[in-house]
Amino acid sequence: MENFYKTTQEKFGPRWNKRIREVFLAVILSICPAVWSQNLSTDTVTSISLPFLEMDEKLTALSTYTLDKSFQPWAEAEKSLGNEAEFPALEMLMTRVINNQSTPEARNRACKILAIIGTDQTVPILGNLLRYGLRGGELRDVESACYALAALPYAECAEVLREELEKSQTASESARIQMINALGSRGDRESIPLLGQMALSTKNSPALAEAALRALGQMSGPEALDAVTGSLTENMNSGQEHLVEIGYEVILNQAVTIQRDTINYNAVIYEGIKNSKAVPAAIRRSALLGLIRSAGDRGVQYIRDILLGEDSSLKSAAIAAIAELPCGVSSSGFTQLMSRLTEKEQVLMIYVLASRADVFAVNEVIKALESERKELRAAAVKSAPSLPIGAKMIRSLISVMELYPSDADLVVRSLIRLPEDEMVDLYLKKLLDEYKTGQKGKKKEIMVEKLTLVLSERASAGADAPGSVSAESFSK
Repeated sequence: MENFYKTTQEKFGPRWNKRIREVFLAVILSICPAVWSQNLSTDTVTSISLPFLEMDEKLTALSTYTLDKSFQPWAEAEKSLGNEAEFPALEMLMTRVINNQSTPEARNRACKILAIIGTDQTVPILGNLLRYGLRGGELRDVESACYALAALPYAECAEVLREELEKSQTASESARIQMINALGSRGDRESIPLLGQMALSTKNSPALAEAALRALGQMSGPEALDAVTGSLTENMNSGQEHLVEIGYEVILNQAVTIQRDTINYNAVIYEGIKNSKAVPAAIRRSALLGLIRSAGDRGVQYIRDILLGEDSSLKSAAIAAIAELPCGVSSSGFTQLMSRLTEKEQVLMIYVLASRADVFAVNEVIKALESERKELRAAAVKSAPSLPIGAKMIRSLISVMELYPSDADLVVRSLIRLPEDEMVDLYLKKLLDEYKTGQKGKKKEIMVEKLTLVLSERASAGADAPGSVSAESFSK
């Protein structure tokens, strides 16, 4: 055969020789469809290399791709992703890459394309690649196959993953985690019993148990929730605190997902976690936030109950939840509870109230500006630019700068960030003139210097903080 090609090339030139090769390939393809089809489903993926495949220059360029070679052949192939009519031919080409004696990089590229355009005919090829990677310890092939099997919408994909996960007891931990992650991405409910067993740290490594728990967290429904809760007791007894915390996180995710169907069930989950002193504090706070978010109008009462209660570990979460309440909810009821909070909680409350920006929030921030406690005063100074600005707010900021020189630079930064508005600048200039014409002394010089700097910076850079200013707010 090679002599034949050599003779034709000598007689007709390389162009005609190439044409003869193409015709020969077309004849082989037309008379051997059964051979082609049979080899596509052969279990030994990389052993398939038919003679006519070896003659295909395009396939060779794709199959021998490595990171240090030109990407151009793959760039040309990927152009077909923009034309749906070319998908069947592209799918055939990608399966040929996988079935050919290709490099791991080439098989990885092929799987990424098949994840987008693959049909159910692709699934057996991906299953073969997965088995090949598991048998040979080729983690890259396992990753490539799992990537495509997780993305394609065919039930057969999950069947392949489940079957191989069950059989792959001797496979590497990393390979098994890849299959677990793929089942989680698919939300495959039929794998819940298998994953539930794998979530037990007494029977599996912590890494496998964690992967199984997180995969279960991607599947909404009581079955998945029961599998996670069933693992908690055993993982607690084994001393795997990390897995216990992940289990609670998964339960919270389940509650968020389930609320679409059963709000009451959702609330029961949150309440159970929130009230359990055995649960880590961070998880209890997350449960409270979930409860408030799903409670609608009752969320305000939940917050008030926590702030009035004795469970200090939940108060910071309750305060943070105030920021997410509807705009129509008045801040008045929360400002009345300030005296019941610790200084740290009051500081957090100031920041949260500033995000709501109603009249009660403004008054509370101004009150904090007058506080002798440095941390509370600093929180108010930083929050001021987020609020509606009036003469009283500006005067309070100036008073902080005058009474507490150590806070002067912090006040200057907030004054510069006040909303870009002519009324604000005119009022600052008025205050500057008052200091210039007032009594002499070191304090006067400092105030003149600071206000001059503020006006200069505002004139050159402008203010970038949100807020609303009206002429009425400066008439007081």
